[in-house]
Amino acid sequence: MFIRLLLYISLQTPLCHLQDTIIEDRNARFDESTYSLRWCNLSTEEYWKRLHEIFPDKEEHDAYLRYGLDRTLIGPRIHVYPLEDSTMEDRNARFDEISYSLARRYLSSEDYRKAVNEIFTDPEERRAYLRRGLDDLPHLSNPSGILTPARFIEIADSISFLNPVEYKELLPGLTWAFRPWIPLGYENTTLYRLLPSIHNLAPQKSKCPLTDREILDTAFLGVNFTIQPSQPSLPLNRRALNLSEESTKSAESDDIEAPGFVFHELGTLQCLECETAEEMPTTLEQGDDVEGDWEPTGFSVVARLSHTGHIDGVYVMYNMNPRKEGFLSREQVTDGSWGIPPSSLGEQFSCARIGNAMRDFGFKVKLAWNEQIHHPVELVWAVKSSMGGAMRITVDDNYRRHM
Repeated sequence: MFIRLLLYISLQTPLCHLQDTIIEDRNARFDESTYSLRWCNLSTEEYWKRLHEIFPDKEEHDAYLRYGLDRTLIGPRIHVYPLEDSTMEDRNARFDEISYSLARRYLSSEDYRKAVNEIFTDPEERRAYLRRGLDDLPHLSNPSGILTPARFIEIADSISFLNPVEYKELLPGLTWAFRPWIPLGYENTTLYRLLPSIHNLAPQKSKCPLTDREILDTAFLGVNFTIQPSQPSLPLNRRALNLSEESTKSAESDDIEAPGFVFHELGTLQCLECETAEEMPTTLEQGDDVEGDWEPTGFSVVARLSHTGHIDGVYVMYNMNPRKEGFLSREQVTDGSWGIPPSSLGEQFSCARIGNAMRDFGFKVKLAWNEQIHHPVELVWAVKSSMGGAMRITVDDNYRRHM
């Protein structure tokens, strides 16, 4: 009944009586605005504010929202000729790489449209690209589901990440186009924040070893502290001695003491470097005003999981195998400039503990890098244990000699 009512309302709007060509142009503009907004990582408040700036006319503003909701509920109206599966897969892979490249450029709506038009000179291909970006827009059909920073913190601190019902509550804050950002604290005159997302980190082995256990999504990974991969290489005087380069022992329930843990990724660590402490934002609104000045650090923020799947510490972990700029493929870090926080140029670590839970952080919290691991560490796949918890698929064969 609800969908029928929406369709009836959309049919009553005067815009539907425009010439077909005018409607097509309007819809194309709506598509481009939506896709541009999707990559801005706006808070809920900032999203609605930006919409009012783009569409000051109330009728057009309402038509845009109706259009987005209609496409989410019954699917886009753009006709794209069917492609062979292999061709479709190649095309979508190319679209994904272009999307990722454009997202990293933080373009304005006007610059974004210009860039898309330059990349896709064929109108049909351009419409297909924009449609792919609009396939999953739950924030339009359910704006109340967009998580605020406070709600994100509350859910992350209380749920078991291994409980599908509870975990589902947090997913909008990790995967939707409009996600909250969380102030973590400051060091000197540098402010740090968590920008939620998943699948930034990846296991050392791209293919999971054979196992009879249930393999978890790669948002869940394990880290082995007593394994030191060969890359990135370090001078001999800085390499930890007697550490293997790869774990090969299949983990058992009694290997829980092996140095390391299972974690769930929360997102990327970004920083805002200021000249003085007075310039550092103290509110989310002030942080939004300097959105373009936030910079990546190379670190990801992760939640260490207890045997029940609850947060048991918040850590930063340097991404030694990040995606290449503008591409979905990854590139191993090989130089020695990894793991250096912008506010502590004399420090270098692959992993450090920064708090016990998400509620520990804020604008006025002085951030500290505790329990540092100074050599590269191994990331491995995570699997379900026989007791329903999560465990690393492999651990160090000789971990007991390092304890």
